[in-house]
Amino acid sequence: MEWPSVDREDFEEATLKQRLILSISCLILAFGNLAAIPDPNQKPPEDLKCGRLKSGLFFHFPVPGLLIIIDRKPSSQKQHRLYDRFYKMESIEWLGECTYKLQTVEKHDPMLESEPTTPTYISIIRILDAYYEYQEKENGEWGATRRMYFLRDLEKAKKIQAESPINKSDPAKPDA
Repeated sequence: MEWPSVDREDFEEATLKQRLILSISCLILAFGNLAAIPDPNQKPPEDLKCGRLKSGLFFHFPVPGLLIIIDRKPSSQKQHRLYDRFYKMESIEWLGECTYKLQTVEKHDPMLESEPTTPTYISIIRILDAYYEYQEKENGEWGATRRMYFLRDLEKAKKIQAESPINKSDPAKPDA
């Protein structure tokens, strides 16, 4: 069986068509993703109910490899970098159903010594089964949409924290 011959012009034309199709596909995907990016000035929907978020256990990853456990009560929360060893206490003032102000009141973590204690404003914009989405406003600017996950297994989260390279290399940790 002989393979059909393809001359250079046919090959280049086919390659050009493939590149064009790929470029158009990328633009369509990019446009579709841009349409899904929330407006940074977005207010929570009127019908959003955030009562179940006013207390409980949550977690998030502020940077890759760093799991922060949050133990929230209606008027305060404790953010643990290493559970009950390195943490900060914050007061919470609920400004609306899904908006609140955080103010650091105590720091028990050497990594946070230089962190400013200016208030942070939080706006919860969407609640799903495993997490909720929120935005932070610091120094007058709304940040990117982030996720806060519902913590279902505290012991597993504590183990992940203990095994984190960030926490293992901490000079303040006695067994590091």
